[in-house]
Amino acid sequence: MMTKRITAWVLLLSFTQALCAIDADSIRAYYKNIDGLTGEALKTALYQLISPHTVYGYGQLKTIYETTDVVPGTEDQVYDLFSADVNYYEEGKVFTSGKVNREHVVPQSWWGKGSSYNIYSDLYNVRPSESKANSAKSNYPPGKVGKASFDNGRIRVGTAVSGGTCAYAFEPYDEWKGDFARIYLYDAVCYQNVPWTYDYLYVKGGSAYTTLQSWAIPVLLEWNAKDSICAFEADRNDHVQVYQGNRNPFVDFPQLADYIWGDKKGSPFNVKTEPIHNVCASSLESVVTDIGTETPFFYTLAGQKLDKISTGMGIFVNNRGKKMLIQ
Repeated sequence: MMTKRITAWVLLLSFTQALCAIDADSIRAYYKNIDGLTGEALKTALYQLISPHTVYGYGQLKTIYETTDVVPGTEDQVYDLFSADVNYYEEGKVFTSGKVNREHVVPQSWWGKGSSYNIYSDLYNVRPSESKANSAKSNYPPGKVGKASFDNGRIRVGTAVSGGTCAYAFEPYDEWKGDFARIYLYDAVCYQNVPWTYDYLYVKGGSAYTTLQSWAIPVLLEWNAKDSICAFEADRNDHVQVYQGNRNPFVDFPQLADYIWGDKKGSPFNVKTEPIHNVCASSLESVVTDIGTETPFFYTLAGQKLDKISTGMGIFVNNRGKKMLIQ
C-alpha cells in the first residue's frame, strides 16, 4: 500500500506541476511591473496594468457569458453568484425572458449611472443574476446583515449591522464572500479614478489611494481570506482575459489585498516568489485521497472536497471543472 501511495503521489506531483508550469510563467510575466512595489505605488502600478482593456457593449455581454459563465461540466447552464437557481441559456432566451439579468456588482448609481465609465460593461463587474436577487440587492453595499428581508440561500439583504452610511446591506453566504470581495477589490483598483457619487464603499469624489472607505477594508479583507479561490473563479479569470485583455489580480494573488490595504502594505510584493493561487494548490497533500478505498473522492486542486464516486480506485482531481483520474 505504501508503494502504491508513493507512486500515485509522484504521478500527482508531476501532473500538477505540468498544469502549473505553462500558466505560472505567463501570469508572473503579466505582473512583472508590480514586482518590488509597496502600498500606494503597488496599487497605482496595478491600475496602470489592468485599467487599459478592451471594452464591449452592455448588449454584447449576454453572448460572451456563454463562454465565460458556463457552469463547469455543462454546456448550457448559467453560473450565478447571486442565486442557486438553475437556469439554461436556451440560445440566449434566459436573458430575454427576464429570468436572468446582467447585474452590476458595483451598482451603476455609485458612479452616476450610464456608460461614461468602462465599469458599466466590465465583465468582471457585470455578472449574470437571477432577477429577484438582482432586485433585492438593489444598490446596497456589502456588509454584515442583521434582520434579513431577503434570503435565497446564496445572499441575504437587510438591515446593516455596522459600517458605511447606508441603512441596508447585502451579505453573501460564506462560500461566496471571497468571490464578491475580489470583484470589489478589482473595481477599487481598475476604477480608482472614478469620482464616486455615493460613499457606501468607495471614497466619495474619487481617491486613488486608498479608494476604499476605512470601514470597508477589514470587511473585504476578511471575506477575501475566508473564502478561497474556486475552480470556476480561476477559470473565469482566464476566459475574461481572452476578451478584455486584463486579469483580476486578486484572483491570481488574493494576498495582494494585504499588501495594498492590510498588514503587509509596507512590504514589497515579490512576483517571482508569491504563490499563484489559481494555478497551484497551496498544499499538494490536500488532493491525495485514500487510495485503498473503493470510493475515492473528488477534490479541487485547492483541496476542496467535491463529491463521492464509486468507479474504481485512484486519485481523482477536478481541474477547473474537468474531472481527472490519476491511478
